[in-house]
Amino acid sequence: MALQKIGGRKRKGIVGIEAAVVLIAFVLVAASLAFVALNMGMFATQRTKEVIGKAYESSSRALEVSGSALANMQGSSDSSQNPALEILVPIRLTAGSKAIDAKKFLIVTTILYANGTAESYARNLSKAHFIDVETYLDLSQAISEAGLSDAGDATLIGVSGSIGDGKLDPNDLIYLEVKMPDNVFAYSYITIEIQTPTGNALTVSRTIPATTAEGLINLDMTG
Repeated sequence: MALQKIGGRKRKGIVGIEAAVVLIAFVLVAASLAFVALNMGMFATQRTKEVIGKAYESSSRALEVSGSALANMQGSSDSSQNPALEILVPIRLTAGSKAIDAKKFLIVTTILYANGTAESYARNLSKAHFIDVETYLDLSQAISEAGLSDAGDATLIGVSGSIGDGKLDPNDLIYLEVKMPDNVFAYSYITIEIQTPTGNALTVSRTIPATTAEGLINLDMTG
């Protein structure tokens, strides 16, 4: 009988140790899961902060059109055969935006001709020659000075503030000038997309009117 009691005690001791091992294992697994969950939560929080930060940065550097788009017309007695030589779009940073490096702009120009054909050009402004003028009356002179020769070429003309340093500041008003091909006649539809290093692209679309005018015309006031 004594041997049986001793054996029973040994058996109970072994069962107790096994239960303790199982309990410790459960505790370790639970701790590991808790650590993983906590780590994932911290990672998700960090990612959320990064996304919000990038969204704020993007919105703080958005461009906007600030005035009327212009076309520099060659002039012709036949209004249907009067080509647009350059398109100029006035742009500036939105209120509260930070300065942005204009040398990193990518200008994508798409032309849909009246006959239904289309072509596109893409130019970055990394090597563009930016020009500053004192008044709006100097735009024609600035166009001549820029001397854009190839279709799709682009540059910036500073009217208020200075763009000569390549940086677009919050108070600057500039014109984006884009050179047109030789055959951009009446009813051609021009779309210019300005892609910036951060923030959404600014897209501007205008139609070339039938006109005999020579020089700069307002594309927002033509019927």
